[in-house]
Amino acid sequence: MNIEQYILHAQLSSYIKLLRETEEFIEDNLKRFPNCYVACSFGKDSSVLLDLVLRAKNDVPVRFFTTRYTFIIDNYEEILEWWKQKYDVRIEYVTGEKYNEKYGEVKGFKTRKKLQWSLNNCEYDAFFVGIRKEESSQRRISLNKYGKVHYMKTFQKWRLAPLSDWNLFDVWAYIITNKIPVLETYKRLGDDTRTTAGICTRAVQEGVQRIKKVSLANFNKVCLMKPEIKGYG
Repeated sequence: MNIEQYILHAQLSSYIKLLRETEEFIEDNLKRFPNCYVACSFGKDSSVLLDLVLRAKNDVPVRFFTTRYTFIIDNYEEILEWWKQKYDVRIEYVTGEKYNEKYGEVKGFKTRKKLQWSLNNCEYDAFFVGIRKEESSQRRISLNKYGKVHYMKTFQKWRLAPLSDWNLFDVWAYIITNKIPVLETYKRLGDDTRTTAGICTRAVQEGVQRIKKVSLANFNKVCLMKPEIKGYG
């Protein structure tokens, strides 16, 4: 992590302009969709988004999809405590139990469909999410096609993506200058690492090996809960 570079980046006129535009977007859409929430994984992108939203309106609820591995695989407990102390934030812990009740148990560790359904099976009209075009070709295509404000017919909710045009330097410049705590995974594996609060069925081996690199002790704890994970490590 090159802190000096991020501090310098935060002084650029292009970053200051982007930040101002993002703040205006959030303020406008909080007025347009008062019954909204922030979908937050407490990774780097969603942490930046959460801070920006709570600065504009500090009582917006947060929905956090958790698994039985979440508080083992990284320092989520420490991170969540910081947010509670700073904003007295209301965090709604979302699991896949209601999905299982309706559709049956899903094989594997976690599925994207299960996560999306569980997060959006609620009474809110819209949600903020910290996705960015730079992250992947799939997200770039989606954001270019639908824009920052998109009505998702499947879930009957508006998706609000304020950070769609942010790059990695923008994200870390905000984190450093605002002293936002980050997961240990970034410190061990790098600033551009993708994090998750569970283990995705689409990339089990990648997820398990990441846990092992970050903390062998945490890897062993997960193996005790689900012995077959050892085969992916």
